Amino acid sequence: MAVSQARLNRYRADVDAYGDAAATYVEEYLSALIAENPGAPISEIRDEAIAAIDDSLNAFGDQASTLALDLLEEMADSYGVAVETDIEDVIPAEMVDGGVRYAARRLVEGDSPAFTRDVADLSRYYINRSAFENMERNCARNDLRYARVPSGRETCGFCFMLSSRGFVYRSEQTAGSTHAYHDHCDCVIVPGFKDLPASEQVEGYDPDAMLERWHECQDTVGTDAELRERWKSMTDKQRARYKGRSDGERYRRFANAQAISEAETRDFRWLNTGEPPRIDTSSYSRKKLKRLKHEHSHEWDGYVALSENGVKQKLDAEDRSASANIDFEWIADSGRQYWELKTPERDEWALVKLLEEGYSKWERLSANDARVPEEFDLSNLGNPRMVIDNRFSDMSDSDAERVVYEQMTYLTSNGSFDFSEAVLITKDGKLKRLINEKSGS
Repeated sequence: MAVSQARLNRYRADVDAYGDAAATYVEEYLSALIAENPGAPISEIRDEAIAAIDDSLNAFGDQASTLALDLLEEMADSYGVAVETDIEDVIPAEMVDGGVRYAARRLVEGDSPAFTRDVADLSRYYINRSAFENMERNCARNDLRYARVPSGRETCGFCFMLSSRGFVYRSEQTAGSTHAYHDHCDCVIVPGFKDLPASEQVEGYDPDAMLERWHECQDTVGTDAELRERWKSMTDKQRARYKGRSDGERYRRFANAQAISEAETRDFRWLNTGEPPRIDTSSYSRKKLKRLKHEHSHEWDGYVALSENGVKQKLDAEDRSASANIDFEWIADSGRQYWELKTPERDEWALVKLLEEGYSKWERLSANDARVPEEFDLSNLGNPRMVIDNRFSDMSDSDAERVVYEQMTYLTSNGSFDFSEAVLITKDGKLKRLINEKSGS
């Protein structure tokens, strides 16, 4: 019998409640300690913080871990499987010590409230990790594979990648080594039984479909040959960011990082379920929206294609009094970005003119006497970013891509903005991200 999403969400909420209780305890304790002891040595406050986290683990860690093992036993019982469970201390003292020592830089900077918040966040993380790692270790104790299943609130790119693999994990190392758990992670560890399909074990969990969307994100950032060319063009300092025992391993980490970053530009519901996000047209009147769909149908088709590829958007209606209008905001967990949508319908020259016109919008809006559209956040203007929908043009995708790269370099060299990022909607309706690192200064 598949465990329901409601049960997993309740489990996650209960674990989070213990994490929140631990964070509240630590924050209140340290705030009072610092207020009552002005000028206390940093080493003394640091030691008190470590002790406070230890107290919170003693008070709430085992309770959170018990929730995990209750879920394991409940699922095992529903499949008629006998399991042996035990709670272990999974947060080593050196991890707590290292985390607090790093947070103590806030005290050196004179920002004790930030130190208090950081240590409170650490305690919350350790409580959650206690529950999830105890689930993992007890799966290993009973020779059960497990999956990392999104709990339905948000999903970072790394967790999405792990979740797309299904019930394949037996240890933290196979699930991503030191990155298996991180702050604000919304995954839960779910044990698997009897080699049943994933959808029969967890309601709504379809790792095969998630894997297809992961591959789409990989395809968006480029082929292996294209990524290897980017890797070769990077400086030694840039490549050093990707740790590994060999150049090949560091390249694989680089390629993986590109796909993870791409996944984080997409709506988490699409990543998890494939459901396209709703296009926010709230700035349009019903009359203007109808006109957009009927008189500019190819433009509307572009927004639909972005949505079908998991892009969450807010369309910005035209303000005729403004110096320029940018088409839409691309919404991701990291924030909002202004993007222009261009739909060439003829040849390469038509695309060149559209890219020039789009680039000029950034220059017009940044001018001293610019008239900014209503509700436009000029501080978030950023550099030019454009989506080129090539489905209705006479160009091949490779020709359109070449023109975009040429114009990125040309416009950056002759204008005031660095135009180094675009997205191509290809003839088959998929996305390809174009990054021209040579266009920057």
